[in-house]
Amino acid sequence: LHGYSVSTELGAVDPIQLINHGEALLDRLKSLQWCGFDSEEHGWISKYILEVEIRISDIRSLLPYGSSLVPFWLHSERQLNQVENGINTEIERQKNRISETHLRSAEGNKEKVQDRG
Repeated sequence: LHGYSVSTELGAVDPIQLINHGEALLDRLKSLQWCGFDSEEHGWISKYILEVEIRISDIRSLLPYGSSLVPFWLHSERQLNQVENGINTEIERQKNRISETHLRSAEGNKEKVQDRG
């Protein structure tokens, strides 16, 4: 699978690396899904999984066309990076929500203790 790296004025775009990046994102998404991250947020993980699977499939099927598809490779790279940023944003949002819930719970418990005293 060597020889598929495509050089542009922006640097090298390697379709194989795009596939690897997509597969790493899929692993991460499936891990988050397994942990239950998806249940509260209307299926954002499922949406991203579908998008990444389609992108990987497209990249694999167009791989033989190499340098003639530089715009497609660059677009795919941007899209996978956007998905990765979206995942990071959603995880951060979930962490903040959990932190806020714990903080409210701790404050509520503190008030109950003060009311008893």
